[in-house]
Amino acid sequence: MEKISKANYKKYLKAAIKAENERTQEDKQLWRSYLEDFELIQGLAPIQKAEAWLKHVMTYKFVYDSLDWASQFIINKFADQEALIYFISRGVDCNNHVKKMVARLKEHKKESESFWNFLETKSDNELKFFGFQKKKTRTRKADRDASYYAALSRSSFSLANDDEAYTVASMIRTFQWCDIGGYDMVWREYANRLNEDVNRGGEINSEIASHMLFDVCRSDFAIEVMGDNLVKLLDIVEMPDYQLTIPWHRWNYDDISLRAGIKTNSIFAYAASIAFAERRLRQDKTNQELVEKALKWLLEVQEENGAWKISTLLDQPSIMGTCMVVHALAINKPKGWKLAVSQACSWLVSQQDNFGFWYESPFPSTDPIYLTVLVLDTLNLAEENPTLTFRIEEKYNTAEKTAQININGNVSRSTIIVGNDNTIQRKKKVKKV
Repeated sequence: MEKISKANYKKYLKAAIKAENERTQEDKQLWRSYLEDFELIQGLAPIQKAEAWLKHVMTYKFVYDSLDWASQFIINKFADQEALIYFISRGVDCNNHVKKMVARLKEHKKESESFWNFLETKSDNELKFFGFQKKKTRTRKADRDASYYAALSRSSFSLANDDEAYTVASMIRTFQWCDIGGYDMVWREYANRLNEDVNRGGEINSEIASHMLFDVCRSDFAIEVMGDNLVKLLDIVEMPDYQLTIPWHRWNYDDISLRAGIKTNSIFAYAASIAFAERRLRQDKTNQELVEKALKWLLEVQEENGAWKISTLLDQPSIMGTCMVVHALAINKPKGWKLAVSQACSWLVSQQDNFGFWYESPFPSTDPIYLTVLVLDTLNLAEENPTLTFRIEEKYNTAEKTAQININGNVSRSTIIVGNDNTIQRKKKVKKV
């Protein structure tokens, strides 16, 4: 393997990031298109500006011609999920939007069923074109434009290794916050996939799994229905790499950085995910020694501008990484956390786009709607404001919840049931004993 100098490696990274940032500017213009009148938000405070953009997200659908047809379907029909979750969590009456969401989900269900019925008529060779196989083994991960259903429900591959797990979290959070029933098969499928990941001994990418843990642990309902298996995944994530002693210090497998002699990578987002998931999943029975070690290290490595990077491989601060660390600090409250998160929030506000949203590229790639809601939650966490899209004050006893709710049972709660005639009706579901 031909070696390269660390100076050349940094030049390579800088050039790659520059090229991606140029593409990013075009992408940002598309997200700005949600807001038709820029003058409406001038002079507003950061949170008000973000809320104005999110309101337009819920009411204005824009087809992105530059994206593949699968992404157009998702953005056009379901881009407003996180925006809807945000406003409901803030006490806004969104009943009309919820009804529209239910209608779209029902329409999508019909279209996806038709698509899978179509696949059933094809041979194995014909299915290769779509990136699927008929065997009952887990299907291969399809190309992004292979199927809008696979792209949305993400049911055809590992959940723990899903690098876009925030879409799964958004779907589950939507069922919870919008109080939508009739789609148990979706969250059961997610629960089953996670069950396979952690109990069948398959290979799990710990770095991707750590991000997945963070995203899914921001859903109270996901913790209820996946609790035990999320704890098992956390145990896997907390296992150090071979011959290393700290979970968030990982061996580096990237060819370019290895050629530059960079053998290990310290991942700040990984440490934050452990500290956050420990508190969310184990509550008072956390691995306190590991959590304290993670929090101490995160406080030590904060950038002068108040931000955190995703990892030591990437030279620029990260909006996503900073939000993850603030979540971990605010929910655990170690000594010195208030000053650290105050500085972090000042930096986050400085990164807001003039149109009100937050956007980050290239690493990690995250939907701006999801990222904007994540930042707004982060700002409230820093102020110890309990108004969030998840409930930090509610305690979860995983064993107890598992006895009440499992992937084969029913949840006892008032839900919206979608009737065959597309009517909306409220019904009290009775838990099966």
